[in-house]
Amino acid sequence: MPSSDEPEAPLVLVADTDSSVAGALAGTLAAAGFRVDEVLDGPALLEFCAATPPDLVLLDVRFSIEGGVAACRSIRELPGGRAPAIVMLHGADDDDWIQPACEAGALEFLAKPVHEALLRHRVARALAWASEQAADSPAAQSGQRASGKRIHGEPLVDATEFLELASKSIPAARADGKHVAILAIDLDFECRDGSARSDLHPARIEDYVSSEVPGRIRRAVLQFEEMELPGPACGEILVGRIAPTRFAVLLPDLDRVQDAAKLGTRILEVLEPAVVIDGRDTRPSVSIGIASFPTDGDGARDLIDMAETAAYCARQEGRGNLQFYTASMSRWAFERLTLENSLRQALEREEFLVYYQPRLELPSRRVVGFEALIRWKHPQLGMVSPAQFIPLAEETGLIVPIGKWVLRTACMQARLWQKRGFQPIRMSVNLSAVQFHQPSIVDDVNGILAEVGYDPSWLELELTESMLMNDVDSTIDRLKSLKRSGIQLSIDDFGTGYSSLSYLKRFPIDSLKIDQSFVRDVTSSPDDAAIATSIILMGHSLKLNVVAEGVEDESQLAFLQVLKCNEVQGYLFSPPVPPEQAERFLTVLTEPDSSPADVALAATPHRRGGEE
Repeated sequence: MPSSDEPEAPLVLVADTDSSVAGALAGTLAAAGFRVDEVLDGPALLEFCAATPPDLVLLDVRFSIEGGVAACRSIRELPGGRAPAIVMLHGADDDDWIQPACEAGALEFLAKPVHEALLRHRVARALAWASEQAADSPAAQSGQRASGKRIHGEPLVDATEFLELASKSIPAARADGKHVAILAIDLDFECRDGSARSDLHPARIEDYVSSEVPGRIRRAVLQFEEMELPGPACGEILVGRIAPTRFAVLLPDLDRVQDAAKLGTRILEVLEPAVVIDGRDTRPSVSIGIASFPTDGDGARDLIDMAETAAYCARQEGRGNLQFYTASMSRWAFERLTLENSLRQALEREEFLVYYQPRLELPSRRVVGFEALIRWKHPQLGMVSPAQFIPLAEETGLIVPIGKWVLRTACMQARLWQKRGFQPIRMSVNLSAVQFHQPSIVDDVNGILAEVGYDPSWLELELTESMLMNDVDSTIDRLKSLKRSGIQLSIDDFGTGYSSLSYLKRFPIDSLKIDQSFVRDVTSSPDDAAIATSIILMGHSLKLNVVAEGVEDESQLAFLQVLKCNEVQGYLFSPPVPPEQAERFLTVLTEPDSSPADVALAATPHRRGGEE
């Protein structure tokens, strides 16, 4: 019995329908010096809390018929008195309850079977939090924020508060010889039917990020604490929202910074599964960067920036990646961000160009069309490789306005040639996956054709195999709509994807373009020769036009001619060239006594192996 001068031990109420579990938990807590009682059903729980308000309730998530979340809410709504702290118990199979439990008033969570040291630590910590709240007074809330503890009903801190609390964690870690790690979590969203994030309503994304993501991150933190930090010495793990789709996690006193990657992996596991947003099957794309004290720096602001840089670099490696910060990342990220900023202004500053590469018919070698290819002439960097800026344009969504500009420019150029009296030839334009899956793509294309006054029968749109395989039924409908407008369709880079006759027969296409990787070694590699041969035969069996890309020498051309490939393009005839040089090929069509091949070869400097 404590003396009259000693404070009474906190009263803990264990609420679990399994009497053996309740007894074991009660025994552990009693041995730790707590006053303990047990209840096994819902009515007894509420009756006990109303008559003898406990300091803390240890409550199973499956407690009674109503469930632990409902019981938690009922306890918090009891009239009069002080609401107890509530720690929820859960099993390995329990799911989708953490966020509702937080909203109902739970402060902490424990997985069963419960580690004895972790049980004592969590109960003590929850009691400390409840004591600091002091009936939710403004003064107590201010003090709690300064100490880094979460306020009831406020599971996250904002960017300013996160920075403040991260700054306070570094001196303590320095004194204890510990590490501080900051995880930056970057979220993006991909519709599983291949359509763009821009198709999702921003308000629906915000609803998901606000209501679901914090609970999922909290679940990962709980799993990490229970599996990796079972002892009572672990510090407060802080979660903050630092931007609309970016979160950060502070690990303030790690013995090993490598353990931060374990938490990062758990966060990826809980955030990556597909969800429904705005009525569409959507998969979050998550990238995580990690920076730490003292390895990477000793300022909280710098560590947050480094973690975000690492997350940015992780995103470039594809979805679901995690990377630790390295010094070389800053330079790389700076260059990439600089390029992205320049790309956003390139259209407005008229820095883009369209080059044209001729397509020749076999065996006549007459020019029958051009492929339009974008080029970027940066005022400081010069000509920027499409391999650099096209992926960046797709990531940022800039490919949509850029793609429209290319289509409009190519159609205007072809129309200009026609007005000048040149014979009409087909203009081929590439569509990116982001463009093609825009709901407005058919209207966009038809609108540009009408605006320019270009005959749809002379336009060919090139699409890749992979972009056609997302939501095949919707893809077929979109292709048929384009075909009804009179537009020609081709599959670019054929042979690198599915190459299945069964699906190819379903698509209303006109041409196949053999990927240049198979043409390059067609005379020296039996495998490439077999692939090229099978594509040509397949195309002919389906009555499709077959085009070979990347033709660089006469031996390749001879091979393709024997197999009766319909058309070729490549550096043997010309690289992509500006419109004034491309026009020389059109002159050939009006001079029947001239040799098309000779004029083509003379039209531009003869270069090989460049980008198309």
